[in-house]
Amino acid sequence: MHLLMQIARRTDLSNPEVCAPVLALLATARVMHTHVAHVLADLNITEDQLATLLVLHGHDSDRLGLNELVRTTGLDPVDVEDALDFLIQTGRAAPALAPDSVKAADDAAVSLESGTDDNPHYRLTPAGRSFITRTVQPFFKTLEHCALGLTSSERHTLSHACAQLCAELAAAPRQSDLA
Repeated sequence: MHLLMQIARRTDLSNPEVCAPVLALLATARVMHTHVAHVLADLNITEDQLATLLVLHGHDSDRLGLNELVRTTGLDPVDVEDALDFLIQTGRAAPALAPDSVKAADDAAVSLESGTDDNPHYRLTPAGRSFITRTVQPFFKTLEHCALGLTSSERHTLSHACAQLCAELAAAPRQSDLA
């Protein structure tokens, strides 16, 4: 990012004043992502596995189908399935009856089957809840440490600016679309 900023300052390829804050955010994001990657490695969990676990935690009283997990995490179905395999192996998640199958299963006294073949359902386990408590705490400590030097107003401004940048990026045409 530093090299890109130098190029922006020396050429007429861009407006350095406009690019500087975005490049600074990108550089900061890289540093923070590296730190978070180390925290995850210490916890022996990947980002995809943690994202899947957090979505299950957010819907703790519900049974979530694979399709909803894919939509909510924003991950590819294969990545969610891989994450679920790991979470089930470690006892942090478990297959569950689809919500509309629970009453039928109770009435018929049938064995537990997870959802349907095309959209299996999953739930968080007590071990998953415990892991989240232990896992999320280091992230919050890291975030608090990063934000210690910012005032409340600066944090608000930064959050607002990031939201605006994300909205602009989402609305921007891809370079391949411009050609």
